[in-house]
Amino acid sequence: MKNFWTKTTSLVKRDMSQIQNYQLQYVQKGHELDWWKKATVEIDRYRTFYNGTQPKQFYNAVRREFASKNLNEIQTRRVLEYSGFNTYVKPSGLPSNVAVEFSKKNGGMTFRKLGTTTDDNLVVRICPGLAEESVVSSVIKGNHLNGKMKGTLRQQTPYVVQRKGHEYLTISGEWVDKATPNTHIPLEIYKFKGWE
Repeated sequence: MKNFWTKTTSLVKRDMSQIQNYQLQYVQKGHELDWWKKATVEIDRYRTFYNGTQPKQFYNAVRREFASKNLNEIQTRRVLEYSGFNTYVKPSGLPSNVAVEFSKKNGGMTFRKLGTTTDDNLVVRICPGLAEESVVSSVIKGNHLNGKMKGTLRQQTPYVVQRKGHEYLTISGEWVDKATPNTHIPLEIYKFKGWE
């Protein structure tokens, strides 16, 4: 139990002030505005269909609609933010030679090394946080003891997962071959560790 409280306290004291939401510029007249008008109609259609009661299905529908459209980074951010997901400034050290994609779940963004495939797994995934259950709620209900809490405490706020092939980067900077709570690195302390 002592170990849990130590981890909980350290996660609660996270310095969230270092996390910066990405500030989108206004949509420009012309081609960008024309595209954006059509995009918002599609997103609103899915929002109405799922009526706010099925967030996973809503995100999956939006992702399916836009993932194959070869959007640039700004367009991807616009779709995510209009859909209700925060996007964040690129992490420290992340190179510019990346393609931006929608994450498979949780409303995140995946930065993939240009010229690589899904199988290469040279990616940095940034997720806005699950926020399924607060630390306080988990302790009051006892969910931290019986495994009912969704995600880990580290996943409640923005986090990063960096992959290199079949390996995952841990919070301590080591590479491991399996995803664990330690491979969900708080966004405010993450530093890019290279593709090699």
